[in-house]
Amino acid sequence: MPTEAYSAKEVAELLDTVLTTVQSLKEELRNVLSEVHEKEWYTPREFAGKTGLGYFAVMDRIKTGKLKTDQPGGIKGRHRINRAELSAHQISKTTKS
Repeated sequence: MPTEAYSAKEVAELLDTVLTTVQSLKEELRNVLSEVHEKEWYTPREFAGKTGLGYFAVMDRIKTGKLKTDQPGGIKGRHRINRAELSAHQISKTTKS
């Protein structure tokens, strides 16, 4: 059974790759777990807080049809926004000042 000797540089690169992979898996698991605990529907104000958008920007997107909502009470009822809309309207934390 042949055994290969690895240089210190190769071992360091391999460990770095393993650590990077573990960190990305950890972050992905955190995201999945946080989605499990999230609500299914949000009010426009809650949606604004979750996405980083302003309340009036959310209302404007609802008015112009850029943000899909449900109004179970009819045309004059309250808007509710599905959780699926979060990813499409999320503002990056690095661009928010």
